[in-house]
Parts: sequence; C-alpha cells; structure tokens
Amino acid sequence: MIVDQILANKSPLNIYDKGAVHSVVFGGFASHELSNRIDHSTPKVIVTASCGVEPTRIVPYHPILDHALKLSKHKVENVVVVQRHGIEECELGPLDVDFDDLMKNSKPVEAIPLPSTHPHYILYTSGTTGLPKGVLRDTGGYATALKLSMEKFYASSPGDVFWTASDIGWIGT
Repeated sequence: MIVDQILANKSPLNIYDKGAVHSVVFGGFASHELSNRIDHSTPKVIVTASCGVEPTRIVPYHPILDHALKLSKHKVENVVVVQRHGIEECELGPLDVDFDDLMKNSKPVEAIPLPSTHPHYILYTSGTTGLPKGVLRDTGGYATALKLSMEKFYASSPGDVFWTASDIGWIGT
C-alpha cells in the first residue's frame, strides 16, 4: 500500500465530495476478475499504480489493468496512474493520466451536501460462487456502522488511535 492510495481514496481528488461512488479492489486480482468488476460498476475513472510490492515479488498492476480493460465491455474515460518511481514504472497510454501531474494541477473545490442514503462505495464479494456480487453501501449507513463497531467491538473512544495492517483493497474504503 502506498500513501497515494489513501489520497486517492479520500477527498483530495474531490470526486467523492461531489457524490462519486468508488470501489477498491485487492491488488492481486487477475485481469478477468478485474474486468468483471469494471463491467458491473461501470467506472468513469480508475486509479492504479504502476506496480505493487509483495515480500517476494513486484506485481505489475498497470499491465494487469490494461488487459482487464481490453476484456471489459465497459470503456472508461481515464486511468490515473501512480508511478512507483525507483521500483517499476510503466509507459502511459492514451487513457492514462499521471497522478503526480494531476495533483499538481488540481484546484480545491467545495464539497456538496448529500443525503445519508447517497451511495458511498461498492464492496464486492469474492465471486467464488459465480460472478462477484457488488454490495452498495450508503454514506450514512457506513458511518453509523463504523462508529458503532469502533465503540462496541474495539472499545475505541474519540481521540483514540486505531491502527491495523492490511491491503486497503480488503477493507473497502
């Protein structure tokens, strides 16, 4: 996981503050599995990294995504790519936008109020029983469940620090 991924998942790109729904997937998906999720969720933009780093290997994310996009019926408008400088970079194609350039040229915009029932993200099942099923979580329900679980399951209070290690694709947002 990289810091840029957290930035992309939160508001600096200002797409979630404008009501865009997002879906985060585990970096180790094969192209076919990724194409199923692309076809189901019909994204306008996909954010990826040039590669991922595992303990014993480098995983080339961009070529996996390129192949998934070829397999997908749905066509995206753009792919935002975080280049992993010094590890493995990739050649940008016609749909690709460099994440660093995008961040340098972005200007802040005001968030807009949305109802608590507005969709927040899609979390997919594993697909072991066929095609993966997308579960659409709304903003109010997600925030309420998060607050309740932090208090009741983890005995966490405002001001506490909570940390866990995981690929961000396993946690949904």
